[in-house]
Amino acid sequence: MQLTRASRETSAVALIGNPNTGKTTLFNALTGLSQRVGNYPGVTVERKTGSVELPDGAQIELLDLPGTYSLSATSPDEMIAVDVLLDEEQETRLDAVIAIVDAGNLRRNLYLVSQLLEADLPVVIALNMTDVATARGIRIDDIRLSSHLGVPVIPMVAQRRQGIDELRVALADVLCGPTQQPSTATLPDDLQRQVIRLLEWAKTDGGRPLTRLEALRALVDDDGVIQDRLVNHHGQQITSKLADLRSAVGVSAPLSAIESEARYAWVQQILDGSVQQTDELRSSRSDKVDRVLTHRLAGLLIFVSISAMLFQGIYSWSAPLMDVIEGFFGALGGAVAAMLP
Repeated sequence: MQLTRASRETSAVALIGNPNTGKTTLFNALTGLSQRVGNYPGVTVERKTGSVELPDGAQIELLDLPGTYSLSATSPDEMIAVDVLLDEEQETRLDAVIAIVDAGNLRRNLYLVSQLLEADLPVVIALNMTDVATARGIRIDDIRLSSHLGVPVIPMVAQRRQGIDELRVALADVLCGPTQQPSTATLPDDLQRQVIRLLEWAKTDGGRPLTRLEALRALVDDDGVIQDRLVNHHGQQITSKLADLRSAVGVSAPLSAIESEARYAWVQQILDGSVQQTDELRSSRSDKVDRVLTHRLAGLLIFVSISAMLFQGIYSWSAPLMDVIEGFFGALGGAVAAMLP
């Protein structure tokens, strides 16, 4: 299937990624002073949007989605991201997605990417913090990584505005479409068959049609947010239907565990030949300090020592300073008293 740009004057693009990947920095670099801040309907989660001009002159509306590790929504922030991606908010239909990933933690970050690639939307990968990855001895072949994923991968350092122009160009290209079908994780056949059965049932039930991604999330996330959404559209009958379909998969392990295993296997295939460790992972100064401070024995000794020093400082070492301060104010009081009639 080829993905094409929606026929709207201004395209809507979502920026999504794991927490602590530099998402806010990238959003600020792309939108500058055009940002608008509000709240999502019905919740106190902040909604940030901004305008971005692309090299071809097109204007896009960039929506900064809350950080999330996956589309298995468990918090209000993550629910917002899922709602927008699945068109739950009709006013925010997306034309493309920018997925920002930490170059030094690709295995973890690509889990979310594997789910985004199933949303039938053009995706551009912003490979951020490449400078940190390089300093840690991690070499990433972004061209091969892009070939494996089937979507553009743009190396960048958002904090220094490196790669921003290249990201704009890639975004303009995918919005002008069509784009190739991206690589996706291979889920167990039995699970995929039940997804198809749920899609077919939704068509005949007369309720709102489901997307494939929505059907998968409804099956895998038992009593999850998507199931609650579907109950609102199809009634309580869908709860028993989902239970039957889950049983029909024929596995004893939770479907979420089955999904995770399949997705991490896909991630490993994507990274093979794309990422190399030039030597033993180089530890930053912060990593070395963390290893000492979090050590089972050394960390406890350091904590006790610091606590003892604070106690000693408060009750003993501070006495001379307190005497000086007390003497100063005493002398000052005496001088002022002598000046008064």
